[in-house]
Amino acid sequence: MGHNTVMKTSSFPFSGTDFRGDYIGSKLALKALILLHDLVEEQSIVKDRTHAELLASIRLHGICSRISPLLHSPELDTQEKVVRAMLALVEPCAEPIRQAVPLLKKLVKEYQEK
Repeated sequence: MGHNTVMKTSSFPFSGTDFRGDYIGSKLALKALILLHDLVEEQSIVKDRTHAELLASIRLHGICSRISPLLHSPELDTQEKVVRAMLALVEPCAEPIRQAVPLLKKLVKEYQEK
């Protein structure tokens, strides 16, 4: 996958949309996020040039800011998948993840109370 191929991926499935109230959209966004997580994980093992290009593309297309809204899902499984993806995307998404810390702490507290 060359540099041009990665940069042409400008239409990420949940780019530009807030899915807090859209069940079907949030499910699609979660599936896209899981695929992105898997791709980042696989490329980090290989550590090739395309890994750096993928991380740059994630930042370029504003994907990082679209991740934390998925934490608003009432489904624990969805929240866990989003957190796993956040861990894999710490490098390109450090600031948006840092901004999600209060929400993550709230979710941990709610989880511990159950």
